[in-house]
Amino acid sequence: MLIHCDYCGSAFDPEKNATCPHCGASWATDAEAERVRQAQEQKARAEQNAASTEEFLKTAEAIRRTVGTVGNATGGFIRFARIIAAIVFILAISVFLILFLRFFFF
Repeated sequence: MLIHCDYCGSAFDPEKNATCPHCGASWATDAEAERVRQAQEQKARAEQNAASTEEFLKTAEAIRRTVGTVGNATGGFIRFARIIAAIVFILAISVFLILFLRFFFF
């Protein structure tokens, strides 16, 4: 879309040039300049939000890995504790049987 400069009448594409390439005059009216400024601010906010989201996702992934590691460690500890409890139970039964049999047979 071509527009004509208000000052010199030169035709130019406003999407390619912010000012008239012939005389350097700004093509934007106050309303258009405000829209451009708002669009630039919105783009900057979107980029900042994307960066914040990426940082949040990295942090969440790090927390997930940490919790998963703690959960695995806790799960391993629980399995170990169960094995120890089973061994202690078997030893206790063995000692009881030895003492019980000794009482009757010796």
